[in-house]
Amino acid sequence: MLVEFHTLTFKNILSFGNKETTINFNKGLNLVTGANGSGKSSAILDTLSFCLYGKPYRKINIDEIVNRKNKKSLEASCVFNCDNDTYKIIRGLNPNNLQVFKNDEELQLLSSKRLNQNEIDKIIGLEYKLFKQIISLSINHNKPFLAEPIDKKRDIIEQIFNIKIFGEMLKYVKKENSDIKVDGDIKVKTINILKENIKGMRKRIEELNNAEKNFSENKKNDLENIDTKLNQIKSDIKKLKSKISENEKELESSDISTIEDLKTQREDILKNINECEYKIKNSKKTIKSLTQHTICPTCNTEISEEHKHRELRISLPH
Repeated sequence: MLVEFHTLTFKNILSFGNKETTINFNKGLNLVTGANGSGKSSAILDTLSFCLYGKPYRKINIDEIVNRKNKKSLEASCVFNCDNDTYKIIRGLNPNNLQVFKNDEELQLLSSKRLNQNEIDKIIGLEYKLFKQIISLSINHNKPFLAEPIDKKRDIIEQIFNIKIFGEMLKYVKKENSDIKVDGDIKVKTINILKENIKGMRKRIEELNNAEKNFSENKKNDLENIDTKLNQIKSDIKKLKSKISENEKELESSDISTIEDLKTQREDILKNINECEYKIKNSKKTIKSLTQHTICPTCNTEISEEHKHRELRISLPH
């Protein structure tokens, strides 16, 4: 991209007053001479820098660039060719003003100063920092390239060779790597937490398996004890029935009083037999209910193992 300046017009900038001054640039080499302090830097560097970028060349505040006597109406304009198009930029301060023309047609400005300046930088193909470092070199107001910090030197080189996009890509990659590292650390911590949870769950499963095994063994023992007691009760009933038969036989050969006593004994024995049979029946129901159900049919609550064992012991006839 070749930028060829034609004119630079200005007033009320630094030592220059309200009278407009115009500098015409000829093709080839242009030489500006004058005594020290005569305004060469103000006329060329500061004016061109303000017109193109809205900033003074030297390290001063933007308000200090306005002529100290008039304190207003600073205006600078430049005309240049770029890619076979003619541009004119007019910029003012106190009051602020910015106009950009392309082939004598005014371009519509954007919503902010920064966006407008970005568009001007695209037209020129040069940013403010690069303008100061490689285009306009001033002994008094410019810092040598080798004295600049590493990041600024890198930025200048990237702009010169138009490889700034690679620097931006590097920043993006570094940010992506940082995000990936943070995400990886979070996932590692999550995995460690899940491992601890799995370890706790396995321990709990082992405890439940042991509890189930112990319950099965206790249940088997309880059922064996119940069967033993039921067999004992049946044996007792058989003995009682045998005794009843013996008593009935004795009754036939006994007197009235003895008969009455035997009847009473018989009734007591029958009563005991009925009670035992009733207990056996209830015990069987309880055993069946406890072995087949885990929810109480009366209160609709879960039957714990401790409750089952207690009920089995209570239901057994003693």
